[in-house]
Amino acid sequence: MEVGILPGEQVGTVTSTMAPHRPDSGGAPSAHRLSTKRPNALWRDVLGSHAFQNVSIAVLCTIATWVPVDLAPRNGLDPSWAQALSMAFVDHIAWGPRIDFTYGPLGFVSQQVLTYGSTAAIALIYTAVVSVATFTLLTSWARRSFTLPVSVIVSYVVGATAIALIDPGDLIIVPVVLFGMACLVQGDVHRRQVGIALFGMLAGLALLEKFSDGVVAVVVLAAIGAAAPGRRWVSDAAIGLTAFVGTVGIAWVATGNRLTDLPAYLRYSIDVSGGYASAMQIETGRTDEWWYALLAFMVIGVLAMCSVWRSPTRAKVSIAVVLVAAMWWGLKEGFVRHDGHDLIFFGFVPVLVLVLPVPSARLRQGSLAAIAFLTVIAWTAAGSVPTNLLSVLKDAGGLRTEATTIINGRTRTSTINAARESMQQAYGLDATQLGELDGHTVAIEQLENAVVWAYPSMTWDPEPVVQAYSAYTSALDQLDANFLTSRAAPSRILQQPPVGLDGRDPFFEPPTTWVTMMCHYRQLDATAQWQILARVPDRCGSLRSIGQAHATFGTPVTVPRAPAGDAVVARFVQLPLSLGYKVSALALKPPTASFVTPATTYRFVISTAGDLHVLRPARSIGYSAPYGPSAINSFALTGAGVAPRSGRYEVEFYAMAVRP
Repeated sequence: MEVGILPGEQVGTVTSTMAPHRPDSGGAPSAHRLSTKRPNALWRDVLGSHAFQNVSIAVLCTIATWVPVDLAPRNGLDPSWAQALSMAFVDHIAWGPRIDFTYGPLGFVSQQVLTYGSTAAIALIYTAVVSVATFTLLTSWARRSFTLPVSVIVSYVVGATAIALIDPGDLIIVPVVLFGMACLVQGDVHRRQVGIALFGMLAGLALLEKFSDGVVAVVVLAAIGAAAPGRRWVSDAAIGLTAFVGTVGIAWVATGNRLTDLPAYLRYSIDVSGGYASAMQIETGRTDEWWYALLAFMVIGVLAMCSVWRSPTRAKVSIAVVLVAAMWWGLKEGFVRHDGHDLIFFGFVPVLVLVLPVPSARLRQGSLAAIAFLTVIAWTAAGSVPTNLLSVLKDAGGLRTEATTIINGRTRTSTINAARESMQQAYGLDATQLGELDGHTVAIEQLENAVVWAYPSMTWDPEPVVQAYSAYTSALDQLDANFLTSRAAPSRILQQPPVGLDGRDPFFEPPTTWVTMMCHYRQLDATAQWQILARVPDRCGSLRSIGQAHATFGTPVTVPRAPAGDAVVARFVQLPLSLGYKVSALALKPPTASFVTPATTYRFVISTAGDLHVLRPARSIGYSAPYGPSAINSFALTGAGVAPRSGRYEVEFYAMAVRP
């Protein structure tokens, strides 16, 4: 076999499904033969080995398919959270109790942005390593079934398509699946155990880079351990678990975190991943892509059955677990937010064809046809052939430009200075506002944490959930709310005019946190672009019940009145969510819910329904428009898979005094 722990001709539990040994398959000479060869012969053996060839091909493919990026930081929703990851790393903000997001403490490594020279250099190296690993593994798998020229073409096309279409933050899933399957089918005990140890390390790093990707890696790790024959699964599982836990612990401490905070990170990451589907799902009319996805499932399913049907039961189950986990991951990443995200799925599925065992020459032809078919589907969904597939000189030049920008101190400094100047013009904070923020800790609402980087005089003290729309479960909402009431709370909040993501009510983003902010922060300054809030002692009274309403979905509910100095807040409890809703939320995504008022209709986040929602602000709130909510006099809940005029739920109304 060409790469130490990658699949060899002897494949243990799935030997019967593998292609027969080919005389030209090569492999490393034994240590004894290496020791007796002359230096020139030794070098010829090294240069002619499959391992060296595969890595060399991978390096060339990485350079040729590099996707050039503009390293300059900029404002905006996605650029802002990407920069926040780098700022959290450099500022040593504790993950778990102090900061949480879809990504973790290593999330910055996948974001190619010149927030700082150090983080940009690490991200460049990481991106290159993931790309080289991807092409090395693709070539290794392709050479099991095809000649070298065909293998290079297949690897180049599949790898370039994956790199172009899969989000950089998710690209690690490709080597995870390729390497995981290689470990799973490896028959040599020593190589398999070395492979499991390395894969455990990879899974640990993936968990701290992006939690959902790390979960898939953990599932693959479990499948690898379970595939071992007899009692050997115990030692394999112990090796993988030790490597995984050790890597998580070392990387966690190396990023400036305390081990005691790791449970909080895992707990809140589960909330972020678990609440994503019901809070963030959208459809944008890309209906053809659902049919393309069905075709992809059928192709993978047929090939999988043809490939492993003669394998032992344990091998079948393990391979099925890896494939199901990988396809499920692709669907969730691509179709929960069904816009251009579906390209993640289509860029990924051709990779899966290569890891399916190929027991016959006829099936190899079918495998090649399937790769071509799924690749064309990916290009069709993207609307064109990925540019990195053909623009070799431009791609190589882009890699050179990025490396030069990061390494050259003068170029790096000028890029950062120009980006700061451009962002300051976009943000438009004046000298008075900057003076009101100087010497204070500052949190940013709702999205633009990058404003802190643009104005280095600010001291960043963010709410734990990086951007407000991401606090879409009760636990995450309460985490932010508790922070604003704690001694560590920022003395200033800098807020742009609230805008609800995906049509959500911006003053429900998240609901209890907004009520808490209203109680603990008064307006210090406000312009059309920014509001500055100053921390004050709690200015809200206790909650006083002013009524309950029993309603059905689709029927209007009247909001009771309260004195002018009181705010009216409400909780929505005992929502009639069916088993089908809960299963669909886990499997892919549930139907959306809406909050309908006489003025407009908002997207309603089910997972925070039981939290406090401000329905009618107190006149004494003191917030300028548009920074304060409008009064809601009546509403109706609809959607969530509940038929109109059915599904009873309760609304608990409270009045709360707000001092001027």
